[in-house]
Amino acid sequence: MGWFPVFANCIEEEKFKSLTPSDKLFYWHLVSEFNSRGEFYQSDLEIAKTLATSEKTIRRGRAKLVQMDLIEVKPGTRTKRNQYLATRYLRVRYATMDEDGFFAQMPRHTFNAMLDRLRKSRLQTGDVVVYVSLYYWFWRNRGKYEERNRFFVTKKGLQSLTNLNNASTRISRIYEAIVFSGGGHLFNYQEEYQRIIFRDWSWCADPDDDEQNRHNAEIYLKEIKDLVAREKLERQLKIQKKIVKKSKTSNDHVPNLTLISVFDELYKKKYGRWPNYRSTHRLKEIEQTFGRGAIYQAINWYFAADIVPNESGARTRTLGNFTTHIDDILKLSQKSAFV
Repeated sequence: MGWFPVFANCIEEEKFKSLTPSDKLFYWHLVSEFNSRGEFYQSDLEIAKTLATSEKTIRRGRAKLVQMDLIEVKPGTRTKRNQYLATRYLRVRYATMDEDGFFAQMPRHTFNAMLDRLRKSRLQTGDVVVYVSLYYWFWRNRGKYEERNRFFVTKKGLQSLTNLNNASTRISRIYEAIVFSGGGHLFNYQEEYQRIIFRDWSWCADPDDDEQNRHNAEIYLKEIKDLVAREKLERQLKIQKKIVKKSKTSNDHVPNLTLISVFDELYKKKYGRWPNYRSTHRLKEIEQTFGRGAIYQAINWYFAADIVPNESGARTRTLGNFTTHIDDILKLSQKSAFV
């Protein structure tokens, strides 16, 4: 897992300080990913679920980071086969040691553990920003005191570094967020009138060196994957409900023919011959799910559109391809005016 750099030239720069906590976490997530694997693809939905925020927030944050020249991207798009390609992150500034200046080494697994607590609502976005800022400050002050892993920060200084007026009040929640198996915490602290003293500053063991944390890292990835899958399913169910609702009011416009007859006639009209297929049971299943009116509209769109979903590369618009891609076809056909 390793670590990723937090450069002084970035975290202490006024424009970066002015970013929202969500924007900062988005940027540090990109730094971590780019530092680990170089150029990479990642969907807005996956990032949003990772950071417990919305896709709208991610899109807004990306625009800011591009404008600040902190990242370079290739926007997501759809291929000719109607497959979606996620945003490609071509460059993330301050993600490698090619930059000049001082940087702190932020342990990647500890950062991911903080994001896990964020997703579980045990931490807030601003809390994670405060923790990363404190980790940076710990590296800034390493070796200045006789007591190992001890440093202090003034409340005013922490407020300035994080641009959060309540930065110091968040420390107790960060302290409670992660408790080691032996009962220890990531740090101990003492709050004074104008400053906060930290002792025994530590971090989560790297998954490459710790079996339990290797297991935890796998759990984090699986949970994010499950969150993405659940969101996609919920969206699809909403689409289905809309389609079924619309189909109930559109059946009067459908000719008194079976849907397979409609498919056959349009196929023959397009190719000059009757289609050849083995089974029509799948067509009956989707008719029951989405409604006759919606499927009738989808069949008309399927034969009229210039480009349709077609992963197999079939030369003709087969019934099998139609039923395989029915979800995408229904979405696209809803924009047409056949029904």
